[in-house]
Amino acid sequence: MYINRFDILSAQSSIYVSFCAPYTPRDIVRLMTEITLLGQEDKIYQDGKIISVYDPCCGTGGILTLTKDTIEETAKERRVDVTVNLFGQELNDKTYALCKSDIIMKGDEAKGIAVGDTLLVDEFRDQKFNFMLANPPYGVDWKREYDSVSAEAEDKNSRFAPGLPDKSDGQLLFTLHMLHKMDPKGSRVGILSNGSPLFNGGAGSGWSNIRKHMLDNDLLDAIIALPGGLFYGTGIATYLWIFDNKKPESHKNKVLLINAAKDEYVQPMRKNLGMKNVLVSDYGRSEIGRIYHAFETCDNAKLMDKDDFFYTYITVERPLRLIYKDVKTKYAALDEKKQSEALANIIALDDIDTERTDAEFFAYLESKKIKTTAKLIKDCRTFFGEVSETAPEVHVIPLDDNSDLVADTNLRDYESIPFKTDIQEYFQNEVLRFAPDAWMDREKDKIGCEFPISKLFYEYQPLRSVEDILADIRALEEDEEQELSSLLND
Repeated sequence: MYINRFDILSAQSSIYVSFCAPYTPRDIVRLMTEITLLGQEDKIYQDGKIISVYDPCCGTGGILTLTKDTIEETAKERRVDVTVNLFGQELNDKTYALCKSDIIMKGDEAKGIAVGDTLLVDEFRDQKFNFMLANPPYGVDWKREYDSVSAEAEDKNSRFAPGLPDKSDGQLLFTLHMLHKMDPKGSRVGILSNGSPLFNGGAGSGWSNIRKHMLDNDLLDAIIALPGGLFYGTGIATYLWIFDNKKPESHKNKVLLINAAKDEYVQPMRKNLGMKNVLVSDYGRSEIGRIYHAFETCDNAKLMDKDDFFYTYITVERPLRLIYKDVKTKYAALDEKKQSEALANIIALDDIDTERTDAEFFAYLESKKIKTTAKLIKDCRTFFGEVSETAPEVHVIPLDDNSDLVADTNLRDYESIPFKTDIQEYFQNEVLRFAPDAWMDREKDKIGCEFPISKLFYEYQPLRSVEDILADIRALEEDEEQELSSLLND
């Protein structure tokens, strides 16, 4: 059995907490390993089978060694001879040394462990792997690697071609790296993340495009929301993603979302270790595995079509409506750089200050033989026009009602419409009902993708009644009066 060197340190020691904070607790690794290997038994446990396991940010190697132990123990029970080769890359020299020495002490040569920045240099550039498991750092910026990663992303066949997340968080870069290293004959990936990769970034962003890449290539198999309080150094919500490039027929174009963020799947620890106060229980691990293996909707899981995660991000425009008045005053207030001879000719007209609509204003200029260029029209509308809700719509070409309407950028709005919803029907019911003059600029459409697990599993908790709240307040007041009376009597 694998024993992590950090597990034998004193639980009372503050050094334990600070030193273990970056490491993945063993109960989570065990869950991740079992779920990633689940359903692959017939492929793994064959005499003479050689299995490759890879972690691109392997730290001290806990995930690698526990995965190997799990496979070898099961192979021994099945009386088959399986060889497990470990591969990993680690940025930090000290943790790399610990990882390598730990593997050597277990009787392996550790030739597959490399040191270096995975995002900058892939030390296993031409290799593919059967199983990949990792817990990349959360919310860590990749500014140092930005130039190199961005340049690599320009190659459409590269690791990072599908898209780039914000420079403030590089989690999805490790995910892309692992997906790129999947063996065409079949690979499984298990990766831990916080909530950012689920929904950060709007339609057309790098975040969204990476998620779209996962679904377009039918690589994502499941996402499991994990219970809180599992990690040493953070209490944030965490998720286990499972990827498979050789899905069984029943899994194709489907994604299973599992809500395992429940107390029933954990057991309390006798003493907290940093922020870790619970362990994934044997029941929890077994039940999560059962739900995943069943791959169907149940109380704590939803089986979704891939299209359920896509949406069309449309731009909704409303027309600009202008009136013109006090033109001379507005011209006098302009910066000298914005004043021009063409505008000066306009303000020199006798009754230019009379209130007019856009069409009336330019008809008046035409009657006075003022030649209106595209620039002059824009300047007049920008410097002299006032927005008025009651004025007629402004057309791109003044006096031509057949030309397009000018959009009021201050009224511009956006709608995210699910893929399975008819866009025209949605627009009719949800937009035109409230803004009859609106229209969609479909040339600006963007396709977005997100995994709103919290929304899908949200359970409404009824608010307490006013009577119950008032009763509690009265009870507190009575307690205070009794305590005050007791003090006075004493």
